[in-house]
Amino acid sequence: MIPGAGRGAWIPAIVAALALVACARNPDAVALRYGRAIYASDLDTAYRLLSAQDRRVRDEVTFRRQQDEHRGFTGELLGQLASFITATPVESKIADGRAAVTLNFRLPNANAPEIRTLARDWDEGILNALADWAL
Repeated sequence: MIPGAGRGAWIPAIVAALALVACARNPDAVALRYGRAIYASDLDTAYRLLSAQDRRVRDEVTFRRQQDEHRGFTGELLGQLASFITATPVESKIADGRAAVTLNFRLPNANAPEIRTLARDWDEGILNALADWAL
């Protein structure tokens, strides 16, 4: 089972203090990208989306240690599933170049029987070996 990946219901989430890299960037879209990156175990992208102030509080090594990281073919599969994540804005507050965003995320259920069967019950060793075998 992929930890945290089995929630298929609407889940309220608060994603605060995301970086607004460009003034024209939509903070809701940034929060959605962050949620997708965390789900997909794309920690490079997730960390880049944090504000500079947040990165000073939690360095990248600490951030990575606090997240599940799935590599290889498993990570690719999670990336595909993450592309199906949707979010509905609930509230956005922007002040002093920082945004606090509340979204309702709808996540794909990676533990649905159909997905688990295709994903070899999320056994990373088997999945990553399949990718090696396909080469």
